[in-house]
Amino acid sequence: LLKIAVVIFVALLNISLAAAVFLNNHKSSINRVFSLIAFFFFLWCVALFFYEFRVLQLSLFWIQATYLMATFYFVFNYWFSAIFPKNVSRKTQIIGAFLCVFYFVISFWLLYFTKFWVINVVIDPIKGQQTVLGLIGYNFWMGLSWIIIVLSAVNFIIKLKTSNNLQKLQMKYYWVGFLMFGLVVELFDGIWPFVFHDTRFFFISTASNLFFAIPVAYIILRHRLFDIHFVMLKTLIYSLFAAFLIVIYSLGVALFGTVVFAIPIT
Repeated sequence: LLKIAVVIFVALLNISLAAAVFLNNHKSSINRVFSLIAFFFFLWCVALFFYEFRVLQLSLFWIQATYLMATFYFVFNYWFSAIFPKNVSRKTQIIGAFLCVFYFVISFWLLYFTKFWVINVVIDPIKGQQTVLGLIGYNFWMGLSWIIIVLSAVNFIIKLKTSNNLQKLQMKYYWVGFLMFGLVVELFDGIWPFVFHDTRFFFISTASNLFFAIPVAYIILRHRLFDIHFVMLKTLIYSLFAAFLIVIYSLGVALFGTVVFAIPIT
């Protein structure tokens, strides 16, 4: 029930944010690209939901779809970094586009034409449904994804010198949210499956998208941040960060107890 509630809530929130930002100004490339990011995360949640509760296709099909949507997510996040809050140079955009195409093609090949990444989905009597990962291929994809993330950060660094205070503030809150999201994904989708061979906690990284989506959507919808709305946004960021620390601490204690003392997680 917890997985159902989390995944459905995050899916509905993301499709709502996608629609709100797109309808706010559909002529803006920033709005359109963020809407695509939120839309692909919505599809990520949908695929993960059907992975847990099989409909029409096997869980193997849905976990592959989940990873495909995650790949789209990182590609469009790079695109967003190239245009938000202003464009990088045309040359940088072209180089980035080639790198993203390479990343996507390699990821698609690993996912659908090899067994280096996703091998199978099985039922473990203790851990429940598990995705059997080819850890070399899986970690290769995670490494490529972090390269795309680093290149996204480079885009912002390039723009720092020529950005005004408002633009710097927008970039700051974008990265606070995205890095919190990225660290949770790395922990529960990367490190945990690699160390403990356990994929039960994919849904947690899905929920962590809220650290990214809500503040960035608010920044886009509110062009002026130096007023009462900025105070509200700052409070929201701090609250989300506090929640992030509490969740990580609580899960860490629970998972430590599971591994060391064999205490079941319900």
